[in-house]
Amino acid sequence: NINSVYNADPFADLQWGLLAIKAHEAHAVGAKGAGARVAILDMGADFNHPELYNRFNPLLSQSFVDGEGVQFTPGMGYPVSHATMMAGAIAASKNGFGVEGVAPEAELVLVKVVSDSGAGTWEALVRGIVYAAFIDSDVINMSLGGYMTTDGYDLGDPYDASDDVYIGADGVAAWREAVSRAAKYAHRSGS
Repeated sequence: NINSVYNADPFADLQWGLLAIKAHEAHAVGAKGAGARVAILDMGADFNHPELYNRFNPLLSQSFVDGEGVQFTPGMGYPVSHATMMAGAIAASKNGFGVEGVAPEAELVLVKVVSDSGAGTWEALVRGIVYAAFIDSDVINMSLGGYMTTDGYDLGDPYDASDDVYIGADGVAAWREAVSRAAKYAHRSGS
């Protein structure tokens, strides 16, 4: 029971991960993420969520999805924002209600690389990684995934053959090289 360990937000008991990584011990010695910048590469986020109020840096937050801003738009396909959930796990304020983040004093930057419909492009992901490194993010969170098979088909919907696109060996190699170069750049930049 995390509430018996320290004065926690009411739903912290449901966050078994906080106990597993001993977040309460880190918080007790002042390690709460102050001074750390965390870039969240995901869909749009709710910057006005009460647990995340003033956690996002709106000046650095950036969308790489054509025609969509960084704020989450309900009704585009997902009922809730995955990015908002990730932001809460990372930096929800310790404010006496809701949940707690692992680093409640960290600065969050939303780097939108996935549409609020749930679709994204590898180009947006690569651009997002490079941008996150460029703005000196200490951590880049990417809780996302995609499909690429060994024969080069982008499956999209694995049950719908009409959206399969043959990529070819050269295309798969170029995709791998682009993602690898972006990740190496971010690592060399200190992210």
